[in-house]
Amino acid sequence: MKAGLHPAMILKVVGDGAGISRMFEVRGPLMVADEYELAIMKVDVWQKDMKIIGEFARELQVATPLFAAAA
Repeated sequence: MKAGLHPAMILKVVGDGAGISRMFEVRGPLMVADEYELAIMKVDVWQKDMKIIGEFARELQVATPLFAAAA
């Protein structure tokens, strides 16, 4: 919005393109309506999931530089 872009236009452009994700489909309309719900994933659940994913990647000896940076 600070760049002069209307949230509804961003939702339409991204939603009709290759940049769409299920989370954007769910949360995008809420952001356009300026309705921010409480977070539905707790940090401890996220950390547990990240640990499981990281251990699996290490077990397979797969490089995960973006995953590691996010963690």
